Amino acid sequence: MRAIGLHLFCSVKGGVGKSTLSVVAAKLLAKRGKVPVLVDTDMLGSSLADGLALCAPVVAETAAGLLDLEAQPTGQWFSLSETRELRQRRRDWLERNEDNETPFDSAVPPAYLNDALHYLVPDPRHDCSVAALLWKHETKDDVWYLPSSPLQVDAARAAPHAVGAGDDYDWIRRLSWVLDGVLEQKPEITDIVLDLPPGTWGFAHQILLLAGHLSRNNPLPAGYPNWSKRICWLVNPFIVTSRDRNDRIVAIEYFIEVRSALALLPLCNRLSGTPRSLRAEIRRDLPKALQALGIEDLLRVVPELPHSLGRIFTEGNVVVEEEEEIAKALRLDSYRSREGSS
Repeated sequence: MRAIGLHLFCSVKGGVGKSTLSVVAAKLLAKRGKVPVLVDTDMLGSSLADGLALCAPVVAETAAGLLDLEAQPTGQWFSLSETRELRQRRRDWLERNEDNETPFDSAVPPAYLNDALHYLVPDPRHDCSVAALLWKHETKDDVWYLPSSPLQVDAARAAPHAVGAGDDYDWIRRLSWVLDGVLEQKPEITDIVLDLPPGTWGFAHQILLLAGHLSRNNPLPAGYPNWSKRICWLVNPFIVTSRDRNDRIVAIEYFIEVRSALALLPLCNRLSGTPRSLRAEIRRDLPKALQALGIEDLLRVVPELPHSLGRIFTEGNVVVEEEEEIAKALRLDSYRSREGSS
């Protein structure tokens, strides 16, 4: 059975460094000889494609001049400057294209996770060519990226799915097939890192519940990939919070709420004080009935590193300080300890 690490980063609100830690986790996994793919699932208008120096893949065209989502990877990527120029062309094309049938008037623009999620699967056993949609960093870092689109027109189309996935959980199911496509089409992949949208509701909450099923190797409902006999998921989930009381209280409450379904761990980022004092604050915030459980002792911390992690989206890359300390906080050297017994 194939063992796949599934690292999830969620948060109550934006701006706590969740995306930064997702990137750091992927890069540190690669440095440890793993082959990770980082999937940016925040479809509401921000994207790793804008924050990092990522180069988009050249995707084949159909005869009608559209993105051919079933074509095999071309093995080519646009330069960073070309990628950023084509981003604007995608925006202009989407704004004037209401039927998805208007051909591009120049080079086919970048494809994003959104395209795979919106793909109308003609055969449930045959997905689009997800491997052809993977981006890479301008500086070789051995990480594959599948970013969401930062464009407002794409965000507006994605919003109903991201805010509330609906009774049929259509995008949760679609994402599961996209991940299955990545694993089938790139058998060298060892780890998937999911950067979830901020908020512990809607799409993010449902993905975490799905991860809970995968961590117990439960069969999924009809219409989902049949992973129970093919893949052993090594689930490594975090809720990223800060020392701000209005953030950490809600994060701890959510952690308590879902802990029976998923072994979610609270992770405090940018800690400038001592872990001991923060744990004492968390304990005081808990109801008296819960103070004896030692919940605060499960908290993991990442120190404030403004000269490395704090500059990731201004410089388009990250050089990690305190590498071993961060890897320990993210369980990157221990999450596979369950692999041999699964």
